[in-house]
Parts: sequence; structure tokens; C-alpha cells
Amino acid sequence: MDWGADGKADEVLIDDWAGRSEAGRRRLNVTGTLGVLASAHPAGLLDFDWALARLRTTNFRLSAEVERLVRRRLSGREWKPRFLPPSATIACCSR
Repeated sequence: MDWGADGKADEVLIDDWAGRSEAGRRRLNVTGTLGVLASAHPAGLLDFDWALARLRTTNFRLSAEVERLVRRRLSGREWKPRFLPPSATIACCSR
């Protein structure tokens, strides 16, 4: 998270709630794995359903509510994906 806090990243990639909460406290732009997939889908970089099916073969946990929210966003009823400029840096944090 230090990269993001130092202004070296436009967005940090964090999936766990504690990390997201801390990043929010530091006023960092945060996305998760599904946010990356949701942004890539309308850009034609991947098929969201295919990517989600592949993700489910791992130990990735996803609540039905979060999946529903992302699908609503993809349908355009709630939100348009935010696209970072090509020069953007995303810092990835893992435990």
C-alpha cells in the first residue's frame, strides 16, 4: 500500500476487506479483481463470464451480492466502468 500512499500508483488492487478499509482511510483509489475484470470486459479485453468461471476454479471467494452488483454495473444500470489512462499504474497488494 505504500506505493499508492506515495502517489506512485493511480489505483491499488486489493480484495480483502481489511486492506480495502485501510486504503480507503488513506484516501487511495481502490479496485478489486472483479473491478479489473469489469473494466476489461466492455473494452473487449476479455469476456466477463468466462473470466469469472475461471476465477471460480481457484480459491477466490465471491459473495452472491457482490457478483450481482458487478453484473448490474456491467449492464449499465448503475455505473459505467472507470477506465484508467494507458499510463496508469496499479499497485497490487497481497498477503
